[in-house]
Amino acid sequence: MTCCIAPIDLCIGQGNDKSFVFTVRDEAGALVNISTAAQITFVVANDVESPAILTKTLSGGGVVINNPNQFTVAISDSESAALTADVLYCEVGLVASGGEKYTLGKGRFRVQDTMIWDA
Repeated sequence: MTCCIAPIDLCIGQGNDKSFVFTVRDEAGALVNISTAAQITFVVANDVESPAILTKTLSGGGVVINNPNQFTVAISDSESAALTADVLYCEVGLVASGGEKYTLGKGRFRVQDTMIWDA
């Protein structure tokens, strides 16, 4: 892997369950084997300077490796309902089995207001 960080632009409706699938590639576009990753972390924050308001990890739950080159981040309806309808910031990182740290992507996490799932 190299140091280039891929742009992310994700969207979820408040009160919705949603899974985001990430395929990991290097700068040349070749698939990267992540099957032995020590950790994968996905965070959502108000902006890059703010603390995380939602965190998902491989070890703590919410992140699952699907195959050697792909993982899924799952967000529940209650988690998305707790987020403010706004354009937030998200970032995903990986710690390789040898301890090397890589930021795989960063960018927008759009939360859209909904009325159908309001309590």
